[in-house]
Amino acid sequence: MVYVVSRGEYSDYAIVALFSTKEKATKYIKYVNSQLDTYSKLNSFIEKFELNIPLETSIITWVRMDKKGKTIETWKSLNADSNYNPIFDNDQNLVYPVNTINITRAIKVTNEKRTKLLTLSTMTELAEWGNNRLLSFLKKVK
Repeated sequence: MVYVVSRGEYSDYAIVALFSTKEKATKYIKYVNSQLDTYSKLNSFIEKFELNIPLETSIITWVRMDKKGKTIETWKSLNADSNYNPIFDNDQNLVYPVNTINITRAIKVTNEKRTKLLTLSTMTELAEWGNNRLLSFLKKVK
């Protein structure tokens, strides 16, 4: 991991320093900010990035699948955030990210996820998905 200290935001954003530990980054920010006036201070938020990411984990394949299991479309994006969750579009289609470049595998995994979603029966299980559209998705399929 590498810990990034920055300043500014949007077009004024700049990386100031990189550290091997969060503690070193925090110590740097505290020291520098104690020496600067209010308008020159560093951002207190420390960004964390993984170094030497394996190539196969760098791409996410997204699958949009209808309620019956038909694939509507697929596309790929950079895996900048590993906390993706399934979502539902305005037409109640499942949109699911799979950590692979293999489209066939992504479709298979999405279809398995669709099947699992259809078997959810308790409100607790539904709430865990955190998406109100899931209820509509389930009602339309059954």
